[in-house]
Amino acid sequence: YCSSLKKLNLHNFSTTNVIKMSSMFYCCEKLTSLIADSFDMRKVSDTSYMFGNCKNLKASDISWFYDEIKNRPVKRIGMYEGCVPTSSHIYL
Repeated sequence: YCSSLKKLNLHNFSTTNVIKMSSMFYCCEKLTSLIADSFDMRKVSDTSYMFGNCKNLKASDISWFYDEIKNRPVKRIGMYEGCVPTSSHIYL
């Protein structure tokens, strides 16, 4: 649970064998900065509620997650539910 987390740098965090990322950052309401540019999304099949209620994250910080999975059969129900992104394409 990460309700008080404000910044998170996961630059060297290995996700090569990760299949489920559902609720990974769920309710990180105070999170304003997320660096996860090394995330490998090739095996991920579930991103449901991954950023649910991450009200303070910028779309530029998280929209690339959607871009990585948009052309694959990935479960993404509510991936950005409760977010206030500035880019609407991530809701698709």
